[in-house]
Amino acid sequence: MAGSVLLEEGHDVRVPLVLEDARHHLHVATGTDGSSPSGRSPRWRSGPGSPGSTAVYLLLFAAFNSTRLALLVLINVPFAAVGGVWALLVSRLNLSVSAMVGFVALLGVSVMNGVLLVQRIRDLRREGYEAETAVCDGALSRFRPVLMTALMAELGLLPAALSTAVGAETQRPFAVVIIGGLVTATLLTLFVLPVLYRAFDTETPEY
Repeated sequence: MAGSVLLEEGHDVRVPLVLEDARHHLHVATGTDGSSPSGRSPRWRSGPGSPGSTAVYLLLFAAFNSTRLALLVLINVPFAAVGGVWALLVSRLNLSVSAMVGFVALLGVSVMNGVLLVQRIRDLRREGYEAETAVCDGALSRFRPVLMTALMAELGLLPAALSTAVGAETQRPFAVVIIGGLVTATLLTLFVLPVLYRAFDTETPEY
């Protein structure tokens, strides 16, 4: 079984589709230098991750006026990403555009939770509390808000993650990434971030 598909209107460039043994082979005519039929060579484009992380770091630095606290909040990002990738692997889903949008949303939620906790601990330090006391009281006072934020997002996206209806291929990766990432990001925010705060704190605060 063979056929052809017109790629661009007005161009005599066709793509033969050959079906052999239930396998689709897509052959595209290219030039001798490997360029596309339009004469333009394919190029790698850098993703928005690096500029986005830089912008978030600058906003955190402006909020805390501290490079250390800004880096401390950004530690949430790789842990959230690990949870999202793990969820995709467990669900056997591919990294699609919908999943990448989910990673962007996950970045915002994880950074927001980190800011809530770090800001509370910092306020207690400003009031004169010792580092250990401020960390314990801050973690306990922000335990419920951080947990409720994560649970609301996870429970709200759970039907989309489990859906098998028409169009689920688009919404499932988005929901799975956010649910898996929030699990690891919430655990880090509640249990690891308070411990790391003491290492990032100084005897002479930067504020």
